Amino acid sequence: MHRCTWQDSVHSDTIAPYLEPEQPSLGDTLTIRLRIFSSAPVEQVHVRAIIDGIDHHAPATVERRGRLFRWFKVELDLRQVRTHYHFLLRTRDRQTFYYTRTGVSSVYTNEDYDFTVN
Repeated sequence: MHRCTWQDSVHSDTIAPYLEPEQPSLGDTLTIRLRIFSSAPVEQVHVRAIIDGIDHHAPATVERRGRLFRWFKVELDLRQVRTHYHFLLRTRDRQTFYYTRTGVSSVYTNEDYDFTVN
């Protein structure tokens, strides 16, 4: 039997409600969301994106806090045709985890597994 951990609760996607607008255009402000167990030891969430060739780290804010889940959100201006991004999750004990399309890891793989907005 698999015991569910906080890492199993981390989820985002490139569809609503995790990404809005779902069909963005250049110049739009993207709202990117991440859902995680309310009890998770995560204190900070950042989105890391390469925009115009420059590494950007945007801090997320808690948008909603429920009994089961916390929802974090970040807003980014869409200034290029394709934007890659992933999440950095920092815990109370100062560990950093990375969340990409492949899931949560303590080691960042590479941008091939980032979420992509076209």
